[in-house]
Amino acid sequence: RAIETKQKAPIYYNNIGNAFKAQGKLEQGIISYQKALDLKPDFAEALVSMGSAYNELGRPDEAISCFQKALQFKHDFADAYYNMGIALKEQNKIDEAIICYKKSLELNPDFNDAYYNLGAIYKVQGRLNESVFCYRKVLALSPSSTNAYYNLGTVLQEQDKLDEAITCYQKAVQLKPDHEKAYNNMGTSFKEQGRLDSAISCYRKSLQIMPNAGIEVKMALMFPLIFESKKSIKSERAKLIKRIETLIKNNLILKDPSKEVGTTSFYLAYHGLNNKALQERFAYFYLNACPELAWASPNCNIRPYTGGKINIGIISRFFYEHTIGLLNHGIIENLSRKKFHVKIFRFQGKEDVLTKSIDEAADEAVVLPNELDAARRIIAEHPLDVLFYPDIGMDPLTYFIAFSRLAPVQCTTWGHPVTTGIPNMDYYISSESAEPPGAQDHYSESLVLLKKFAMFCRRPEIPEKLLSRKQFGLSEDCNLYVCPQTLFKFHPDFDETLGSILRRDPHGLLILFETKEGHLAKLLRDRFIRTFPDVIDRVRFLPRMPKRKYFSFLQVVDVLLDTPHFTGGFTSLLAFAFGIPIVTQPGPFMCGRLTLGLYKQMGIMDCVADDVQSYADIANRLANDRDWRNEIKSKILKSAHVLYDDMEAVHELERFFERVVK
Repeated sequence: RAIETKQKAPIYYNNIGNAFKAQGKLEQGIISYQKALDLKPDFAEALVSMGSAYNELGRPDEAISCFQKALQFKHDFADAYYNMGIALKEQNKIDEAIICYKKSLELNPDFNDAYYNLGAIYKVQGRLNESVFCYRKVLALSPSSTNAYYNLGTVLQEQDKLDEAITCYQKAVQLKPDHEKAYNNMGTSFKEQGRLDSAISCYRKSLQIMPNAGIEVKMALMFPLIFESKKSIKSERAKLIKRIETLIKNNLILKDPSKEVGTTSFYLAYHGLNNKALQERFAYFYLNACPELAWASPNCNIRPYTGGKINIGIISRFFYEHTIGLLNHGIIENLSRKKFHVKIFRFQGKEDVLTKSIDEAADEAVVLPNELDAARRIIAEHPLDVLFYPDIGMDPLTYFIAFSRLAPVQCTTWGHPVTTGIPNMDYYISSESAEPPGAQDHYSESLVLLKKFAMFCRRPEIPEKLLSRKQFGLSEDCNLYVCPQTLFKFHPDFDETLGSILRRDPHGLLILFETKEGHLAKLLRDRFIRTFPDVIDRVRFLPRMPKRKYFSFLQVVDVLLDTPHFTGGFTSLLAFAFGIPIVTQPGPFMCGRLTLGLYKQMGIMDCVADDVQSYADIANRLANDRDWRNEIKSKILKSAHVLYDDMEAVHELERFFERVVK
């Protein structure tokens, strides 16, 4: 009626369009917006509404055209910039979308939705601090936003700020008691802290709200991170085997295990036992629950190698300032370009200076989505002769991609030093200096023994300005025994050794590094109180340090202690660069023999122990016999060059790739 009387007709056509749009009748809505614009061509609000409708129809180009016209008529229109950001994101023009969201916030500092969308983009890009800032702004403007609390929790969880993440999830379920995803994620945060009872409680609440096969799997695969004793490890593993068999019998169905389960059997490697049978059983379960995991690229069958350059793909989540990135940058850079065409596959997320350097070192860098099926299909578009995984087992998505057949030859190495159990993984590349006799029995893959480790590590430099013990809050009068390994590496077998070292040296102080929130440190300290209560007062936990500060810290320690069953790898490489002696006791599996392998390559065996007694003897002598310690340090400094910038390690890999492809 208003239109019939020609009063404010453009406004009412726009309102009718909004009504149609709200009903999902987008084409009819666009017709109404166009009628409004026929009467008033500079009607910016109608242009934005029509652009939004086009975007919902999946026509982002037309949407962006509408928003641009709106901004010609109304330069300070925050809604136009905001909606254009949405359309640009749909086109995967992420940087342009960010600019639009920021512009909308300049014009309207309280634009809640713009902060929300910007926070989501930053999370995908791995810009986690900026994502946290955005979600906190949303909550400041809208304190009852359940989704903002949940999403903030997911970002904090990715930052390992688990206490803060749990607080966010708790707030989310207070606002929305049936938020099953918040309970699920909260359970995972508790699990990562070793608080298993709380984790199970959250998982069960999530299952009460909505059945979820992925949560059932996570509960079945859960076990402590800090064990009470060696006996408890065997007991928990026996329970784990029974739970896996129950899962298999229950015929669970998973559509996308990388999302539904979102975890791996990562912590099995720290038990000091042969994991081959368990890993194979995990793989068997997943293939039964999700047969699509064994998807094969058509290129594997149609492209036999006929000569010329070998196409090698190298895939990892961790191509940034991470152990994997640091150990593989040089391999990617130095593989012969006469023999190989090198592509890297990495994922959307964290990037830094090293990421850019790795991208530039490759012939081609492909950024994969964080979606299992989409990622493997993109890899399949690149005909490969070899697909090389520097690590399998630390990242769930990479682990589940490895079930596919994406290249005729697929291989992995010691980035996570345990067999995968995956049928489509052909080779495990290790070093003869780190493997015990009969090592093939530990692997489902064909074991390849190189002389060197599959790595190219650049030697770090000592900081020019060193800190003193006093600046670290430590006395000059004590002997510093330092074990820099993550706390879940501390096998119960190690307790007797640590107690013996401290009892023999009344001036000894044992330094360990705790996680951010200290829950694992508390669990480990409680165990130490039971196993060596008489010297527990000389155990101290320090917070983790930035790399340069840690390099400085290494200069003030007396002895580095290696954890048995799962030794240092990259941490040992860093210490040897500065000539720091490490006491190590090799275990029966490669993951407990990495430091031994590095010592063998240097030709130094003085600090390799046979048992608990000799380990304590070596540690105490290094701390108290300065002449001997200096002698060992001199040997290491003289020989450590063989571990760094090692082109022979690259050439060994080249020869392996050539042999298996041909």
